[in-house]
Amino acid sequence: LISLFDDEDENISGLRDKQFQLFQSLGGIMLSSQLTPMDCSRAMWAMAKASYPLDMAVFDHLAVRLAVDEMLERSSVRQISEALWACGRMSNWEGKQDKDMSMVLIPPYMESAKKYVATILARRDELSPKDVSQAIWSLGRLYLLADIADDFALLAEAVAPKCNGIEISSILFGLSRLGYTNVPVIEALTDRFTAPSVLESCSAREISTVMVALGNIQYRNPELFSVLSTALMNNIHSASSESIASALSAYEDVNIVPPRVLFDCWASEKLGITARHSYISQVVGDAIATPVLFNMTDEDDIGDCSFDIF
Repeated sequence: LISLFDDEDENISGLRDKQFQLFQSLGGIMLSSQLTPMDCSRAMWAMAKASYPLDMAVFDHLAVRLAVDEMLERSSVRQISEALWACGRMSNWEGKQDKDMSMVLIPPYMESAKKYVATILARRDELSPKDVSQAIWSLGRLYLLADIADDFALLAEAVAPKCNGIEISSILFGLSRLGYTNVPVIEALTDRFTAPSVLESCSAREISTVMVALGNIQYRNPELFSVLSTALMNNIHSASSESIASALSAYEDVNIVPPRVLFDCWASEKLGITARHSYISQVVGDAIATPVLFNMTDEDDIGDCSFDIF
């Protein structure tokens, strides 16, 4: 239950320490061979959600245990998709796979993840939008099985009308990491994301994630970028420096000049400068700024660009 708390909650620090202590004390129990599918899936999810990397051998054991055929047959698709999501999240600490595949460190649970993927596809009729989005997000994080991206993309297109903003941004993130560029599918997903009922409830982080994904696959649509940047500016007071910087970078990726006001808002709100001429010198011109009184907090530092939205 502690894993459900947002890491940005000011009261979570003490609870997270207690949770790590619980993980360490219960690790031996998790190595049991008597675990149920729910035990394995929930434990993997909790470790990943809490960003707990201290007992990776326990996580690896859970992943292998759940991948046993008999266990997969007894599992629900939600349990399998959550386990796959956990594998994608834990790749932060155990194994990295480069996009160009030139240097690969394969996580021990990669073979288990492949079995999860095969099972999810075999039971596609049972999948919810969340299951689909978690699976595709994880495929992107692991750069796993790009040759089946079409299968998952078609699933994403089918469930898109029922997806919320978090799910669409997760799907686009995963597909972009796999280099998927099928225009009709991308359009179906972005049309859903920009529907007023969806976009109005999206966070700045979700909006910038979509923009970054589009930039990654060189999807150049000035009208769409305008809609997304307007929505981002409407959330400017809750946007992190990382989110806005990522959005500006996405503009550069697709060779579209960004709205100057987007950088001006970012510079004023997040960096404490008032820009007279804005953005990246190669696109708009050299920035000339006037400092204003400002106290930067830790929240304003631009850090790791990885994200997890479930």
